[in-house]
Amino acid sequence: MGEGSPPVSGRAVSPRAATYQGGVTVGELYREVRQGLRAAGVEDDGIEAEALVCAALDVEPAWFYANPESVPPADATRRVHEYVGRRTKREPLAYITGCALFYSRRFAVDPRVLVPRPETELLVERALTWPLADAPGPVRVADVGTGSGVLAITLAIEMSLLAGSRGVEVHAVDASEDALAVARANCETHGAGHLIRFYRGDLAAPLSGRFDIVVANLPYIRSAGLAERQPELQFEPTGALYGGEDGMRYVGPMIDALRGLLAPRALAVLEIDPPIAHQALKRARAAVHGARIAVRRDLSGLDRVLEVDLAGAGRGNC
Repeated sequence: MGEGSPPVSGRAVSPRAATYQGGVTVGELYREVRQGLRAAGVEDDGIEAEALVCAALDVEPAWFYANPESVPPADATRRVHEYVGRRTKREPLAYITGCALFYSRRFAVDPRVLVPRPETELLVERALTWPLADAPGPVRVADVGTGSGVLAITLAIEMSLLAGSRGVEVHAVDASEDALAVARANCETHGAGHLIRFYRGDLAAPLSGRFDIVVANLPYIRSAGLAERQPELQFEPTGALYGGEDGMRYVGPMIDALRGLLAPRALAVLEIDPPIAHQALKRARAAVHGARIAVRRDLSGLDRVLEVDLAGAGRGNC
């Protein structure tokens, strides 16, 4: 019926949606939605059509595939049309469905926070390369600019599995109280409250002590004109997107702050905009001496992550 793999869903199948006679079928709704999305220039129209129909009907993708001839109730059909209208105006899919996947987990998102991007998962992957054997006590992790909390929560869960009895403590900071409210709710949903402390403040200012791992996904977009090329951005919080004329308004001071944050054999990974990669690399080399400093590329081959690796000192810069 659709193209591509169905999104993972944590919702239970709605018993109301199983048997209805008369009206538009699920399969017909899907085809109508897909056509509308394609006409509006939405990429991945098949996957998104499926997600919108499943969200509106409150069903799992498995039920969706198994019941194309089922007829949903009128209120669910109206909800499908409402969702499609919002998406064709380029409101992000995650805001419409109320959730986004990150590192195979479902997180609540709304216009108070950025929608998590797949490329941000590279920060998790790089952070998990940190040599656990180098720390005798709990692994200390800082997430600066936590937003919806996806990095803090994911690292808390994944790192606790690796750290074993040593344990892990995560300290997450954001300047927005609205964003922190979303992060705390996600933290509770994923049962990570005992592993994470949240702070409100600018960059790393609320943090004290040294950290084994520092991650940051700060505003780095250089120009508001990007919203013209990616219309979904107009719906996301401006303060979490734009990093000044050169994209370094927050990334630059964060790089400078690493001097006082990193433990002797720590690892820092910062998401960056590809056009500022050279500038960020140069600033990191000036700010943190004796580290192996590199820029990692994402799956699209774009410079995406600035990595400052004190555990790899002596192997040279990249």
